[in-house]
Amino acid sequence: TARGVLAEADQVLLATLADQAAVALESARLFAGTQQAAVRLSLLNEIGRRAAAQLEFGEMLNTTVHALHQNLGYARVAVFLLEHEPPRLVVAAANHDFRAVIPAGHFQEPGQGVVGIAAAAGETVLVQDTRSDERYVSVGDWDCLSSLSVPIKLGGTVLGVLHAEAQECRAFQEEDAAALEMAADQLAVAIQNARLFQERERRIRELGALNQMAQAVTSTLDLPTLLRTVYEQTGHLMDATNFYIALYDEEKDEITFPFVIDPEGRENWAARRAGDGLNGRLVRSGQPLLLPRGMAEADHVVNAGTCRSWLGVPMIAGDRVLGVIAVQSYTRDNVYDEEHLNYLLTVASQSAMAVRNAQLYQQIVRFSSELEGMVEARTRDLEKALDELTVERDRVETLYSITRELGATLDLDRVLQRALQLFARALGLEHGTILLLDQETDQLTMRATLDPNRRLPREGKPTHWRRGQGLAGWVLQHREPVLIADVTEDDRWVRQPGQEMNVRSVVAAPLALGGGDVLGVLILGHEKVGYFDSDHLQLVSATTSQIAIAVNNSDLYAFITDQADQLGSALQAKQEEAAKNRAILESIADGVLVLDHNGRVLLLNPAAEELLGFAAIALEGEHFRHMLGLGETQDDRDLAQALYGELRTRLETEDAAAVEQRGSIRLEAGKRVLAVNVAPLVVAIGGTPGLVAALRDVSRQAEVERLKNEFISTVSHELRTPMTSIKGYTDLLFLGMAGGLTDAQRNFLQIIKSNADRLTALVNDILDISRIETGRLRLTIEPLDVLQLIDQVIVSFREQYREKGLELQWSLPAALGQVRGDA
Repeated sequence: TARGVLAEADQVLLATLADQAAVALESARLFAGTQQAAVRLSLLNEIGRRAAAQLEFGEMLNTTVHALHQNLGYARVAVFLLEHEPPRLVVAAANHDFRAVIPAGHFQEPGQGVVGIAAAAGETVLVQDTRSDERYVSVGDWDCLSSLSVPIKLGGTVLGVLHAEAQECRAFQEEDAAALEMAADQLAVAIQNARLFQERERRIRELGALNQMAQAVTSTLDLPTLLRTVYEQTGHLMDATNFYIALYDEEKDEITFPFVIDPEGRENWAARRAGDGLNGRLVRSGQPLLLPRGMAEADHVVNAGTCRSWLGVPMIAGDRVLGVIAVQSYTRDNVYDEEHLNYLLTVASQSAMAVRNAQLYQQIVRFSSELEGMVEARTRDLEKALDELTVERDRVETLYSITRELGATLDLDRVLQRALQLFARALGLEHGTILLLDQETDQLTMRATLDPNRRLPREGKPTHWRRGQGLAGWVLQHREPVLIADVTEDDRWVRQPGQEMNVRSVVAAPLALGGGDVLGVLILGHEKVGYFDSDHLQLVSATTSQIAIAVNNSDLYAFITDQADQLGSALQAKQEEAAKNRAILESIADGVLVLDHNGRVLLLNPAAEELLGFAAIALEGEHFRHMLGLGETQDDRDLAQALYGELRTRLETEDAAAVEQRGSIRLEAGKRVLAVNVAPLVVAIGGTPGLVAALRDVSRQAEVERLKNEFISTVSHELRTPMTSIKGYTDLLFLGMAGGLTDAQRNFLQIIKSNADRLTALVNDILDISRIETGRLRLTIEPLDVLQLIDQVIVSFREQYREKGLELQWSLPAALGQVRGDA
């Protein structure tokens, strides 16, 4: 406690001692760190050895996690493994304390939280205080304060993340990171080895299962046993809790389900059409389909219904799809992967041919059984058919002989009588009648009978039977054959008063044509009850159609003969009429040219030959265009050209009114003038009309007309010259040019002027008529005001009315509008 006791030398000594103490402490710390690192390396080496010694995947991961927890003192340790479909990190192993706080089904996506960041970046992530680090995402009841996440990598590929946590801040140092990184490297190698071992074991199981299945499917041809074997071998290597085999019937385009494992009965397994569902898609495409999450996103989405996972492969034999093998899960996603797909493809390829053989065997067994039944039935049918053919042969021979006899003549009475005689000879009968229907009276007439004592007239003997009366009327009305074993017990058989009962059994049939027309009735009888049977009825039914045809042929022959006579008479009359018409056409003075609707010349009479200047033989039967260039003179050829143009216009026009138009046409060539009248020629009702052209030479009449017109024109002009002078001098006298006029002189001059004006108007009218006839008068058609024209007329005539002591008045209407004309 005394001052000055310690000197400067003591201070130096203490500093030296402090430096040595610091060196000693650092040496001790380094020694302790070295020892701790050695211990850690030893522990990591032991952990790696244990992990490498275990090839079972789950056990190896659990051993590693528990070793890190116990030996390195980490509170919580877990291994997250990376899945690729979909990409996510799932908890593969964790110590007990860590497992207790992790939610069931927990996973982290790459890039999410410290585990996801370590996997995405491929680098170690150290968080010293999770409360202030945003990278850390709290999940569930986690309450850690620091974490260390190390990626598990092999050759640059991230397999997962080794994750450790502590409940204190800054619990992990760089040495811990290095230690976990070393452990992660060793774990990556162990994971790879375990996966290779699992793959090898799976391959061995697959080969064993495939070998067993190959032996099983080739040892049986029973289809149900075969399908169950396929199911059992499939269940060895994958989840087959829900399993089915569908078979495709190509002929019916139908899918059936002969083998189904559906414990909960979720689906309807009835047969269905091969539509667009999953099974239909596999059948159509022949390609397998894997839906790990209920749908596949390739070219388009395919929905797997209520399934969470679905895998199906087609069974193909040769180039035919036999069916589908499918497994499905209703509760979990990603149950099936590509390895399961490849295995199921191998199962399908091995079982397809066995299924095909089993199907063929079933078909052979079924066909064999059916064939035996068919042979037995065929043998019975052949025996029956032989008996029927014998009967049919006899019936056909009888039918043939009757048909041949009926075709030998067309005389109706002979046909009917011969038909009854043939029936009598074939069936041993003595009673038979053929009744024909009179279409006008609807009454049956007896035309043939086997009764030798009854003589029938040429047209037959009418009966009182009508449609619906008696047996014959019943057959006629119902148009069907009938077999009566005993006529005394059938109300349809009507016995005439006084008629002997010499017939007991009867067969009757209508004489019907193929179109349903009934011509009459055939009735055959016998004294014996039940004499006729069904074979007789068939023979009679078949023969009556031939008799009906023979009767119809006879009627047709008579009708054709009558028509031929009528047609012959009509043809002769037509020929006579045609000869008479031709003689008339050839003898008339006018030329006649006849064309059909195609323009072919049907007739050119001699007068037309003379007018046109060429022979009819050059044009008849040819198209009328061949008249071009024909003719002896240039005038003839010009007339032919003009006539061709007019006929062509009339023949080719589509206007029906123009085709029907009749009128005279003037054709001029040089000094020759032809008047042509064209009219349509209707050969058939509704047919396209041709043309008839009547030609007349009017050259002389045209010349006379021309001379008359010239004379009228000349006379008119000559008359107008003196009239002009008379009117002019009369006007001069009225003006007093020759001195004053007395009233009598003025009256005489007025008469001269009025008659001169009248004569001038007459001359003008004659000139207008001449112009109209010669076609020289041209009209200028334009809109005209009617009121203005009326005003002009009134003004021009008002002076004349006043001179005669008359007064002209008219009331002007409101409006008359305009008209078109020449003023």
